Amino acid sequence: MWLKQARNDLQFARAGLEDGFFAQACFLAQQAAEKAAKAVVLSRNQSFPFTHSLTELCRTLGINGKLLQAAAVLDLYYVAGRYPSGAGSLAPYELLTREQAVEALSVAARFLKVAAAALAPKRRRRRR
Repeated sequence: MWLKQARNDLQFARAGLEDGFFAQACFLAQQAAEKAAKAVVLSRNQSFPFTHSLTELCRTLGINGKLLQAAAVLDLYYVAGRYPSGAGSLAPYELLTREQAVEALSVAARFLKVAAAALAPKRRRRRR
C-alpha cells in the first residue's frame, strides 16, 4: 500500500513539473521517496520512526553512499517546498527551480526503484 501511494505521489509530482509547479513537485518527490522507504521498513517487520526525514529512514534501512546524500537533498524540500517562512522573503514557488524539480523527481524515482526491488518476491533458482 505504501509503495502504491509513493507511485501515485511521484505521478502527481511529474504532472506538477510539467505544469510549472516546481516547489510542489519537489515536495511531492520527497513524499514519494519517504513512502517508498517506509514500505521497505514495514516489509522488514520494523516500525519506522515517527519522522518525515528520508535521511533518518535511510539510516534505519542501512542505506548510505550516494542514495543517502540524495535523501538529504530531498529532505530540504519537505519544508522549503511548502512553507514561505523557510525561504526568507521568497515564497517556495519563487525559490525552487525547474532544475531542482527535475533532480528531485529523478532521485525519487531511484528510491521507488530500490524499494520495488527490495519488495519483489525472491525467485527460487531451479536446479538442473
